[in-house]
Amino acid sequence: MPPSEPESSPEPIAAQSLKVTQRVSWTMAALVLSDLIALSVANVVIVMVRYIFGGEFDPAMYLALWPVLAAFITLFAFMQTYSVPLNPPQETRQVCVGIALVYLGLGSVSFLLRTPDIYSRLIFLAACPAAVFAVLLGRSLTRMLLGPKAWWGRPAVLVGCGRVGRRLIRTLSAGPELGIKPVGILSDHPWRHRGFRDVAFLGGTEQLARLAKENPSVIFIVIAADLTPSRVQDILQDEQKHVQHLVLAPDLSGVRSIEVFAQDYGGVLGLRVHHRLLDRRHMLGKRLIDLSLVLLLAPLLLLLMSFIALLIKLNSRGPVLFKHQRIGRGGTKFNCLKFRTMIENHEQVFKDYLAANPDAALEWEKEQKLRHDPRVTAIGRFLRRTSLDELPQVINVLVGQMSLVGPRPIIESEVIKYGDCFELYKRVRPGITGLWQVCGRNNLRYSDRVWLDEHYVRNWSVWMDMFILSRTGIVVVLGRGAY
Repeated sequence: MPPSEPESSPEPIAAQSLKVTQRVSWTMAALVLSDLIALSVANVVIVMVRYIFGGEFDPAMYLALWPVLAAFITLFAFMQTYSVPLNPPQETRQVCVGIALVYLGLGSVSFLLRTPDIYSRLIFLAACPAAVFAVLLGRSLTRMLLGPKAWWGRPAVLVGCGRVGRRLIRTLSAGPELGIKPVGILSDHPWRHRGFRDVAFLGGTEQLARLAKENPSVIFIVIAADLTPSRVQDILQDEQKHVQHLVLAPDLSGVRSIEVFAQDYGGVLGLRVHHRLLDRRHMLGKRLIDLSLVLLLAPLLLLLMSFIALLIKLNSRGPVLFKHQRIGRGGTKFNCLKFRTMIENHEQVFKDYLAANPDAALEWEKEQKLRHDPRVTAIGRFLRRTSLDELPQVINVLVGQMSLVGPRPIIESEVIKYGDCFELYKRVRPGITGLWQVCGRNNLRYSDRVWLDEHYVRNWSVWMDMFILSRTGIVVVLGRGAY
């Protein structure tokens, strides 16, 4: 057993207690400001569009409703959408419900009062989805821009630092926009802390109560898998009363679903696990949403795809579309459509390139991607960076081979890398976008992509799809992780 390192003083986190309080309030203030801007822009745009197309009303009358913004913020605060941290699908659901309630109230009041200058209920109907989109987009952009800032989010101290704890630190550190910033570790095995420069070792787990009293805004995450059962029981029975924010990460090997409901079965705690996306009713609902969105956006998509097709033809020889065999629902194979981004004789060029560049061959073997691909054309690089090369996959969505959101469509040679997760992968349709695209895209390790695909299938909800779709636009525009 490695020798224990001398326990360093837990003073670093105690000395930052004032900064901890500030960073939480600053994060909430940033989200409030983002919501105010998003709601204002969405409503002004809808009012002006209505006015431009001949609406018989005074735009100033609607602009006078600006105090109603306070109702949105108050309701969001009441529904705890400014909590740090907040699960993205849960946040999406609460934002949608909150905005719908406010607009329903405005429409009802305007109907009941029947004032001479009655407000158009059509405006409220159009402004509701516009506000939802604007708020979700604004929050995603705010998190992506401010997440790396030192003051963003809420500090977290892990109680226990074994295999599970170390993976949690890596995950949270790689996604600072989530708002949980690991700053310290409490462990009875100090040597396990090695390798994390920005996460301080604060002593043994007996320091939990004292640190919690001195730092009420800190989240303490108890990693049950890294502690003995008796120590977990002691924390929950004796020390929990001193901790304002405590999260228990139970040892549930193999259970990776957020759809876990605690239920009392005659005094015995039971955990009911529900996989929505494996339910036929939810599969049908997801399919109807896909078709509705594609048909709604069809005119814009056709115009954009026609323009891209023209650019491809002018840039290089060859067909406009590229067909590549992928594995879909049930393990069936289908031709996944993309805009052609490679030169005409790309196979021979690629073979010669890998033979002459062993490092590139190794990169392709590990990730099935190349950062500097010699086959890609000039317009192809732009299409890949913006993910516009995947637009033709809406045809795959229409015919039922793919979904707008889902796991990444894989090829036959990738099945072995999915291992046991492949059986879960086959239960659903692959997606044009997904968690892998909004959580790092090609910057992720392949094992992380597999984990994200599995997480999506186990935890799917309409709200998760809305979160992914709203964030996809930002990721695409910024071009993060794309090559």
